[in-house]
Amino acid sequence: MKNPSQVTICDVAESAGVAPATVSRVINNHAKISTATVIKVRKVMDSLGYIPSPVAKRQGPRAKRGRSTSYRVMQVALISQVNPFLLNTPIYSKVMRGIETELGAYYYNMIIRNLPKENPWDALPRKIDGAILFGVYDEPARLLKELRAMPCVRIMGSPPDNDFFDHVTYNSSSVGRLAAEYLIKKGHRNIAYIGSDDRVAYVSRHVAFANVMKTSECVYHELINNNLLDESNDMQLPNVREISEIIEKIKVFPEMPTAIYAPADTIVIGLYHTLPHFGITPGKDIEIIGVNNDAIFLNNFKPRPASIDIHPEKIGKEAVKRLLWRINNPKEPLIKLELEPELAFS
Repeated sequence: MKNPSQVTICDVAESAGVAPATVSRVINNHAKISTATVIKVRKVMDSLGYIPSPVAKRQGPRAKRGRSTSYRVMQVALISQVNPFLLNTPIYSKVMRGIETELGAYYYNMIIRNLPKENPWDALPRKIDGAILFGVYDEPARLLKELRAMPCVRIMGSPPDNDFFDHVTYNSSSVGRLAAEYLIKKGHRNIAYIGSDDRVAYVSRHVAFANVMKTSECVYHELINNNLLDESNDMQLPNVREISEIIEKIKVFPEMPTAIYAPADTIVIGLYHTLPHFGITPGKDIEIIGVNNDAIFLNNFKPRPASIDIHPEKIGKEAVKRLLWRINNPKEPLIKLELEPELAFS
């Protein structure tokens, strides 16, 4: 085996089964080379220890405001308009981990850009091959024009009507249906929904849950409060004061529910901490099921509450696959991919 310093571009081409010109294009991040070929050639380069000489390396597109259509810079941006601290919550951290892991498998780098409300188009990164949009909706015309000029994929949430981008998310209605079916199967016949109606994802989960309840023989209660989450200090925490007020309402019911469905595990955490102050033991006196499978918190509770896993890490990975496909297939019809959630509990 040759010393890495002696390996040539022709050696790489022979081992990879491609022409030397193809290896050169891979080195220079040429957009016309398929992702599969890029991965194959780069793996051979790694195995042989081949390092292109400075002369062989093209420095990518010249520095300018426009975007190159001939050469890839091997960078993808996660463009967001949500509160930055939300990206640190367990659910969104999993999404980002999925994106970063999948991009790494294709030798891409990820940059994160949170757009300001004022003139968001000025904050768009320029040296990128495409973008994953998270929480970017109702774009002003100028921002939409800028985004449409490059490959983009939306993630999470519900796709807007007549959208211009592919969308990778989860089936939100299935979340509510799975939760309802789980509680009914466990034998519960007096069930309460505790949640808010000010978040799109919660609404669809709520509607699906209620529809199952209406066709069952269960006694069903809805306790709606739009302040169950406290995000006042750049953190997302359960609002125990508001949760306590809801529990006080439950306590005066002629018959207390034996089960609660909450549309987010953060609310479940608040219920687990608050219910004992009212003489109610979660998991014994009342069963609770949430959403997101935030195991880092839920595993601390005994018994551990059930939760619906929406597979956020897989959503991130599928978004990357869809974006790289879109880069290579810019004229293909738009695709919406909804992953099916699953029941998760120990």
